[in-house]
Amino acid sequence: IFPDGTSPALLSCLIAGIPLKNTHALNFMPGELRLGVNMENARQLLDERISSPLYTEAISMGQEELVALRKEEEQMKLL
Repeated sequence: IFPDGTSPALLSCLIAGIPLKNTHALNFMPGELRLGVNMENARQLLDERISSPLYTEAISMGQEELVALRKEEEQMKLL
């Protein structure tokens, strides 16, 4: 049992040889249970997740927020 979804996602990446920068794509939802995690099904899940419109939308929103935060940071430096 893990307190959040990151630790089992990290383990899934390590099992499947997936780059750790992709751990977020395999995060577990609250109460999610995965049985029989292995190299094949972890890679399959990664492919499904990163091709999902929800994933693409979340990444786009994150990129927009990052631009806004960096702009805000630059403005704070000028003060």
